[in-house]
Amino acid sequence: SSGINAEYGRQLVDLALSKIRSMNGHQDFISRYLENLTSLYLEQLDLMIELAGTNVEYVVKPLTEQLTSGWAAQGTLILANARYVLENIDLVCCQKYNSELCDAIIDVLEGLCGTHDDFKWLLRLQRKLIKELVTST
Repeated sequence: SSGINAEYGRQLVDLALSKIRSMNGHQDFISRYLENLTSLYLEQLDLMIELAGTNVEYVVKPLTEQLTSGWAAQGTLILANARYVLENIDLVCCQKYNSELCDAIIDVLEGLCGTHDDFKWLLRLQRKLIKELVTST
């Protein structure tokens, strides 16, 4: 029974995502939804990543804006959620089609890194991006 409920739930999610895409409003939807980044669960972040698809800038742009707005420094939860998003979106796509935006978020993250662990995480993210860029060409 739980398998049926999960399948039905996934069908509802697919229907909702399809409806949002068909209205050409997914960029605005994602931007508004991510305004509450600190209160979102990972499953909700996954849905925003899925909704954006290859339009990674729909996620990266509002994320960059939030990280530069200043309230990002209020706690580590925002960084935890931002980290999760950045680890799970296709940054190669962002780098290939909007390198300025990709560079901007890396610069912002570099400025926010307050600990040795933050810098190590950012370095790992950049290494992953470089490896994926090299293997995708």
